[in-house]
Amino acid sequence: MGTDPTFDLVTQYNALGINHLVRRGLFPGKDARGELRFSGGGGVRFEVHGDFLVFSYACDGGPMRAWSVSTVTTATQFNGRRRWFRCPSCERRAGILYFSRGGPQCRRCLHLIYPTSRERAFGKAVMKRDRLFRALGADPMQELWRLDKPKRMHWKTFERKKRKLQAAQDAVVRTMGACLEVMRRRLG
Repeated sequence: MGTDPTFDLVTQYNALGINHLVRRGLFPGKDARGELRFSGGGGVRFEVHGDFLVFSYACDGGPMRAWSVSTVTTATQFNGRRRWFRCPSCERRAGILYFSRGGPQCRRCLHLIYPTSRERAFGKAVMKRDRLFRALGADPMQELWRLDKPKRMHWKTFERKKRKLQAAQDAVVRTMGACLEVMRRRLG
């Protein structure tokens, strides 16, 4: 059922999204330099030269190295432009680059997965149900029929969210039943 546990998680790597640099006003075509600190420790120096970036960083206590990364743009629906990194390894567009010993790479090249992909069906169903409860401002342990409509929420919206919540609750019960059935078969 879950994903192979030998794959690394995206949360184990320092990452940089292109949107972070765009919001800082570093594109289009501006020459700039700076340094970014990661929340998990460490940092990366960068230089912007037109549509290219040069990243300098040290990984796992090794020497500082520099890697050149190009960027590309694509058209958006309403005549805008979206900027992407071009992965140095596979040349695919990537919104986020992850910094490893082998240089900045996309998630696919590093074979990274998201933490939720390791969740089992029951865990995913419970997380979805709890998220819907919180969206209605309720405690996930509260009974569904006792939910009160939050202030300033339309009744139509409340009823729609309540239907989604009921479907999520049914999914939790179904997956729990399936898990119990598997356990029953294993125990004989």
